[in-house]
Amino acid sequence: MKEQQLQQQVEEQKESLIRSLKFQEELKNALYEANYRSLQSQVNPHFLFNSLNSLARLAMLEGAEKTEKLSYALARILRYILKNYKGTVSVAEEIKMLQDYLFIQQVRFFDRLQIDFKIDEDIKNARIPCLALQPLVENAVLHGIEPLEGKGEISIHGWLEKQKVVFEIRDNGVGIPSGKLKEISQLNINSTGCGHTTGLGLVHVHRRLQHYFGADYGLEINSRENEGTSIRVNFTYIHQNG
Repeated sequence: MKEQQLQQQVEEQKESLIRSLKFQEELKNALYEANYRSLQSQVNPHFLFNSLNSLARLAMLEGAEKTEKLSYALARILRYILKNYKGTVSVAEEIKMLQDYLFIQQVRFFDRLQIDFKIDEDIKNARIPCLALQPLVENAVLHGIEPLEGKGEISIHGWLEKQKVVFEIRDNGVGIPSGKLKEISQLNINSTGCGHTTGLGLVHVHRRLQHYFGADYGLEINSRENEGTSIRVNFTYIHQNG
């Protein structure tokens, strides 16, 4: 009988120790997270935005025209994200941000990147989730054009089709391997993050569009290796004031 009681006491002490260790681990993680967020808050995004504007003004005073334009473009992108990230914007606002983004990429690629925008006036007041198009363009730049040896071309066309807004983002890059394309098309990537690797950003945009507009909307992707990629986006036309 005494042995059973002793055994029970040992088990209870063991469980108590496990709970204590678990609590300590959770507390340590919570403190680490709090400290990390505190460090993050010390570098305020508005500080970065103001610094970029200061850099642009300095570049203007020094006569560095391209540096000035680059700094202002980056500052506008940062301000756009800070202001709108969790909401919707007009197509016109999203396109303006894309123009700034692609200007920066053209500076980086020198004369190796050509851009073509054709956006119908009919869709410029339509609502779209903020940064719904940017990951698609970034995918074209980083995974299509950057590995390409020759000159790259990216076209962004948008139009209205039976009360749907349609965008087509096309590049003449290296294309997506067939196996990877099949995986992306079937949306079999088990991730909800918005990574920069081929596929994750595309799937995330697809899911965001379906969240906002319904399961009938999203992305259609076509690609051929060594020929390029075309991504078609479609969503319901919702007027900016409607």
